[in-house]
Amino acid sequence: MSILQTLQEISDQNQLPFLLIGGHAMNLLGLSRQTADIDLLVPETDVQKWINHLTPLGYTVFNRTQAFAQLEGPHLEDWPIDLVLVDPETFQRLQAKAVPGRLDDIPIRIPAIEHFLALKVHGLRQGGPQRTLKDVEDILHLLACGHLNPHDPAVCTQLNRYGTPEITQTIHYHWDLRHEKK
Repeated sequence: MSILQTLQEISDQNQLPFLLIGGHAMNLLGLSRQTADIDLLVPETDVQKWINHLTPLGYTVFNRTQAFAQLEGPHLEDWPIDLVLVDPETFQRLQAKAVPGRLDDIPIRIPAIEHFLALKVHGLRQGGPQRTLKDVEDILHLLACGHLNPHDPAVCTQLNRYGTPEITQTIHYHWDLRHEKK
């Protein structure tokens, strides 16, 4: 059984909802991207429950902050798992508009494009410069998937709300490079 199947079973059997985010979710949206872990968005109130269910599988926490818990498996080939934490109200809003997908023939839910975009922009703001190229690429792909233009005032407002003016400018720059008239 795959770890993704196990995660889905833990979720179903224990009423522990999650949304798949990160590289695997981007792959579901058609962006071919390598990833080294499984990223799950979960309510912060459930983090210890998730850890309690993953520990018997050999997973151990190697990094924990208010924003996430990172776990590694017992074997080198096991996917590390990142639990990205949000307050329960935010999770409910994201879950209400989440969209279904299938990964390795396992039914999974990912955030709606506008929510995923907000998460990615926020992650870009919080992450270091080593994340910039990957996250900008993800953001451009999310904009294209959602038929969104970053110059649209509503989209600009969202970019500025979750990012910074500099991030918005960077996204505009890369968007314009891809969409300039030839």
